[in-house]
Amino acid sequence: MCRDPMKTGIVLGLASLIIPLGIYGLQPDLIYYRGLSGLDSTLFAFLAIKLFSTMKREGDRGGLLLGTVLLAGLCFKIAYEAVTGNAVCVANMAPDVIVVPLAHIIGAGIGLLAGLGGPGKTDSAAVEVFPV
Repeated sequence: MCRDPMKTGIVLGLASLIIPLGIYGLQPDLIYYRGLSGLDSTLFAFLAIKLFSTMKREGDRGGLLLGTVLLAGLCFKIAYEAVTGNAVCVANMAPDVIVVPLAHIIGAGIGLLAGLGGPGKTDSAAVEVFPV
């Protein structure tokens, strides 16, 4: 998996810039945005794809299944929040706080790209199953 704290830090640093810019550009009616769930999605997707790649390379079918389940779960979570407007992991939010699935989508996309090696560089073990 990712044993490079510098790369993880760079991925999170880039995501912390790209997520708000993406929200500003794609959801301009949202006046205030605060939260870390987009970064959570980045880290989750990044580590899940790294797990998947490592397990594929090592021939660990159980690890492959786990990586697949983790990524599918993240996709279902984001889809549920986009359709219902309710957060999966937060029971009681303040009345003026809304879920921003776009932050989760952008964050997960950054994590997936980074986990696959970034633009122009891919991890061939992951690309065989998750073509970009």
